[in-house]
Amino acid sequence: MKPTVREVSFQPIQDIQFQGLHWIEASAGSGKTFTLSSLLVRILLEKHLPKQVVATTFTRAAAAELKQRIRMRLVEIHQFFKERQGFDDQANIEHFKQLKVEGADPLKIVLLEKFSTQVAYACSRLQLVLEQLDELFVGTLDSFSQKLLREFAFESGKIERIDITDQSKQYTEQLIHDVLREWLQKQSQQQVDWFYMSGRLKPTHQYIKIVEDALNFTSAYFKPVQPPKIEVDQFLKLRDKLRNLSFAHLSSYYLADGNFFPTVSKTIFRQNSFTVLFEQIIPEAIERILKEDGRHFFLKEFTDARTTLEKFVKNIQDGKVFTKKCAEQDATRFYTDEALQKLVDVLAHTQHMESALVETEGYLKYHLCEQVKLRLPALLQQQGETTFAQQIKTLSEALQGEQGEHFAAFVQTSYPLILVDEFQDTNQEQDNMLASIWRAPTRYEKGCMIMVGDRKQAIYGFRGGDMLTFIRAYHDVISKKGHFYRLKYNHRTIQPLVEAVDALFMQHPDFGEHVIYEPVEAGTRPHPQLIDGKEQNPTPLRWLHIESEVQPEIQVAWKISTLLQQSQQGQLYLSKDHSNTPIIADDIAVLSKNHDGLDKVQFELERLGIRVNRPSKRSVFDGLLAQDVAAVLIAIMNPYDEKKVKRALLSRMLGYTLTNLNEFERQTDGLGQFISVFSEIREIWFERHFLAAWQYCLRYFDVWRNLVRFDSRDNERSVVNLRHLSDLLSQHSGKYQGPKNLLNWYLKQVASPSDREWELERSLSTDAGIQLMTIHQSKG
Repeated sequence: MKPTVREVSFQPIQDIQFQGLHWIEASAGSGKTFTLSSLLVRILLEKHLPKQVVATTFTRAAAAELKQRIRMRLVEIHQFFKERQGFDDQANIEHFKQLKVEGADPLKIVLLEKFSTQVAYACSRLQLVLEQLDELFVGTLDSFSQKLLREFAFESGKIERIDITDQSKQYTEQLIHDVLREWLQKQSQQQVDWFYMSGRLKPTHQYIKIVEDALNFTSAYFKPVQPPKIEVDQFLKLRDKLRNLSFAHLSSYYLADGNFFPTVSKTIFRQNSFTVLFEQIIPEAIERILKEDGRHFFLKEFTDARTTLEKFVKNIQDGKVFTKKCAEQDATRFYTDEALQKLVDVLAHTQHMESALVETEGYLKYHLCEQVKLRLPALLQQQGETTFAQQIKTLSEALQGEQGEHFAAFVQTSYPLILVDEFQDTNQEQDNMLASIWRAPTRYEKGCMIMVGDRKQAIYGFRGGDMLTFIRAYHDVISKKGHFYRLKYNHRTIQPLVEAVDALFMQHPDFGEHVIYEPVEAGTRPHPQLIDGKEQNPTPLRWLHIESEVQPEIQVAWKISTLLQQSQQGQLYLSKDHSNTPIIADDIAVLSKNHDGLDKVQFELERLGIRVNRPSKRSVFDGLLAQDVAAVLIAIMNPYDEKKVKRALLSRMLGYTLTNLNEFERQTDGLGQFISVFSEIREIWFERHFLAAWQYCLRYFDVWRNLVRFDSRDNERSVVNLRHLSDLLSQHSGKYQGPKNLLNWYLKQVASPSDREWELERSLSTDAGIQLMTIHQSKG
């Protein structure tokens, strides 16, 4: 059952009591971060100290933003109460009433009502909370599970120290390679040849994505798939029917001047395609089938022709080759022709074989997913490492049984309150862990769990999140008499657009999978007015139905060009406080389901001379600067190897040229001065750790100035990337003890750049233009 409207509160900041289970549905732009930061201020002032509270969200960036907002709200409320210290209790009560009438900040209203007679206590408590705020855990569920396993190693029974690997992709690829090689060795050479020639056998790296997606569903059960058999022997016997086969006697049907050609269905066989079928496609198909063992028929290059033949066979079987103008006996004579029937029999068998090849490809994917999932934990354990997904599974297992019950109770005692943001993106393993601790039937009332999410935004299925997990948790909260809240105001969007979107979605509010669209209302936040041809935003929602043969991407680019021209002519601008601001490229965004669509739009926009701004997909380890950093690090570790020192000196970072090196060679000490410098930096690295040595190196060689010595478009990119690489080396220097281990880690990254979020190039201050992003990137 779904709670009725009367049971849903629209004011969680004021109404929530921090005990039991609470479910907050918050759409995009509904002021969720404001609400969560306000709730955490209440929690920290009224109930718990920072070290007793956990707040999790889906990404590190969101966690950093939430923690910053919490601090800002604490400082704001602390200042608010300090200002009220000079007033007596009655004046504070009157001020509370005034704030309520004015509809002011709901957090100030609820807190002043509670602490109107305890203002001094509220000030001292908030001061204490600010001093201890670093003890508040705000992070991802993955990092919280890591914290639990380390903090409660004895209670969980997982005493051995295991680090999170950043090489999970390499381990996955290694296992795929091993499993694929084992599987191929068990197949006959003939089957391997057929599988390879048909393009169904792919390189190892092409299986990584599907296997990684499967690994995200750690608790999922894979339905067993039986390996199909490719019946090559039967095919080889059957193909003999095609030897010396001729269709010349059917020329009156397929030649343009034939008697029956006008009766061929022009809907199915357009222009001269029926003639091409008999004169080109069928002869080539027969030739391929009869060549060697027939596998050339299944080559990828012949895919379109096979599809044409498959349709032809179906049309013969359905009797649709000719129109009604063709006499029945003439059509029957064609359909029952002996030579044609032999061809149909062989082609029908090739379709079964192609289906078997497709099924074999499916089986291989299943086999790889199943085996990698089975073997990965053992491989990680060998290396003393784990992944976030494996760690969540380990924690969930530790929470099972009688010992697990004690462990869960211990964790809940230490952290009596948890707030889980983006709850729609939790997967089953994560929810099992959360439910074991904070939703346990006998203990949920002893603590507090606040789940915040929006089922309409559940777009992270590829990471393991699914609606079934969300709905199960929802009904679990209902069964345990939880409390429900909804943020119904959209503060991010103007009122006309909110109303238009409401009207659109209310045409069919049932999105399926228990997702019902709830109407929203525009918030009170002021927005500048969009003036389009002297009218105030006449059509806030514009639905373009493209029927022209011109590609949609080109039309999108043309439309953006038109908008920018309107802006330059003073017909399209933002108006606020009697000030008009023309629309520029930075004000326009293009969203797409995938990167392919964005690539096409980007190409067309750049062709029109319009700048684009697109999130980077390139790794910071991919490029000459990353290689230069590697060269400098190698020179520091090997200061007496002149070849390595020379390579470092010739890098853009250190800025020397071949002419400079030739001059050094003519001097008495040669490279001695640099050898001694690198040796000194090496000593600093060993004695005072990486960051001190690296900063000394950058200062000594004036690296920042060298990077921008010459005018270049990529100067800022080089500076930002070096700062990024320096940060990553500094962060990992604590994990990889000793200079050699850190250097080996860095060289591995440069050798195989990946697309992990933390290693993608950072945005530049000069990034401007039309914003291009996928729906996934734009979320939130």
